[in-house]
Amino acid sequence: MRSALIVSALIVISGCAANPPIPIAPTATPTVAPTLAPSTTATPLPTVTPIAPATPPPPSAQQPFSTTVQGRQSEIDVQGLLYLPQDYGRDAQRRWPLIVFLHGSGERGTDPQRLTSIGLPQILQSRSDLPFVVVSPQLPPGDAWNDKGEMLDALVEWVEEQYAIDPQRIYLTGFSLGGFGTWALGLSSPDRFAALVPVAGGWGFGGDAVPANICDLAAKPIWVFHGAQDELVKPAQSELLVEALRACGSDVRYSLMPRATHAASGVLPYRDSELYDWLLQQSLPDKKPAPSQGSPIGSATPEVVSTPLPGDGSLKPIGQHAYTIDLDIVNAKGLTRTATISYLLYLPGGYGQDPQQQWPLVLFLHGSDVWGNNPEDLIASGLPRLLTATLDFPAIVLSPQVPEDEVWWGTELDEVNALLDLVQANYAVDAKRVYLTGLSAGGFGAWAMAVRYPQRFAALAPIAGGWDSERDTVPRNICNIKAMPIWVFHGEQDDIVLPKKAQLLVNALKQCGVEVRFTLYPDANHRESFRRAYDDPELYTWLFQQHLP
Repeated sequence: MRSALIVSALIVISGCAANPPIPIAPTATPTVAPTLAPSTTATPLPTVTPIAPATPPPPSAQQPFSTTVQGRQSEIDVQGLLYLPQDYGRDAQRRWPLIVFLHGSGERGTDPQRLTSIGLPQILQSRSDLPFVVVSPQLPPGDAWNDKGEMLDALVEWVEEQYAIDPQRIYLTGFSLGGFGTWALGLSSPDRFAALVPVAGGWGFGGDAVPANICDLAAKPIWVFHGAQDELVKPAQSELLVEALRACGSDVRYSLMPRATHAASGVLPYRDSELYDWLLQQSLPDKKPAPSQGSPIGSATPEVVSTPLPGDGSLKPIGQHAYTIDLDIVNAKGLTRTATISYLLYLPGGYGQDPQQQWPLVLFLHGSDVWGNNPEDLIASGLPRLLTATLDFPAIVLSPQVPEDEVWWGTELDEVNALLDLVQANYAVDAKRVYLTGLSAGGFGAWAMAVRYPQRFAALAPIAGGWDSERDTVPRNICNIKAMPIWVFHGEQDDIVLPKKAQLLVNALKQCGVEVRFTLYPDANHRESFRRAYDDPELYTWLFQQHLP
């Protein structure tokens, strides 16, 4: 499926014209829309310093543009942002996919830099490797997208005339007001776009109506995103359209992001490389494009070229994703066996933008309620729960899952260690800043893992754990971890794992000459201690200050 793809472009809604873009002086980039970030030390994403626009804009940049396009009846003035990938123009025969992005109501105005506050334009402020052309038109104050079909058609035609676009791979997406516009304009021009991606949108705001001709989109590839915690546009707005399409026989894809608010849902889908993988697989039926007059790439019909997909090479899929692999495990006696391991892996939003940057890694061990073979279950609590709604957590996070036929983490330590080796070998991990944490049964596992591999971890943070659930014992070699910074958490009202289990280990380490940090929440039960610990920014501030010699 991934061979011989023609690169297409993703366009932001705007109009067409014969004139090249008139540069607009860049203004200050607005503050990034807030997302949930458990750490107060989160590393901000780098931004691209604006450069003087040209015609066409230089590669590897998102630049303001202003132009006049020719509509059916009259000329239409359009402004917005235009992005060209860093490799644009290196191969004169290559045609690029195009993404059109439609912004929300808060980005309307006369300053295109307002568009960078959320959505795809925000992402493109800090990366130049996305293999699409992207156009993001801007609405004047008070306007909506629903009646901008003429302008959009004209803008797409203008971009096709000016740049090397694959006409079979033009995609439409939008957030909030732009999500509503994506549905409306996708339906009014069903043959124009190879795929639609409406985010936090709907059809009639606050109502339960669907368009009478919704089945016109039944064959169209569509991926719908919505935040389950969206307080402005309720998920039911998207779900009405999804259900109507499925009744037409559509295989529309729907992603309900469990903890995403309205603002977070405007960022998270566009930071996920899986979306771009999926888009590049969608195309309109092949047809030979007409030669463009005055095109910068000439008028010859291009050959099909192979297009690398995000996630296949240096572009790792950011965000938290589930994986299952078969891994060869070598035990202490040198014997090898193959184990199937399921896990979640989270990469921060800025991962891969600086090839020289190495990232801290947090190894998280879950509790006994999510034993099994479906790592998506891990998002119910602990660190994975927080990572469903942010890309600002400044570390790689690895969360393996114990198979349902095992009884505790102690039987899985070799597997976890081998998986950690694999991740460190394939990702930009700072080996001096690998941290270990776990809750409940995972708290027991974190102690066991630290004692088994005392030289591997820069710090340990067990929550509601202990050493032996049946007996009041500690490991004989507990002093092996006396040099490791440790912060222990427990709820004083915990009646599942009694606080004395943690206190025994803390006291034993004191006998080794170590003052362990111990937080005992006076009114917290078992589960409440997880939430308080992982919701506390001070934990991450402390954690990321620790490192191996």
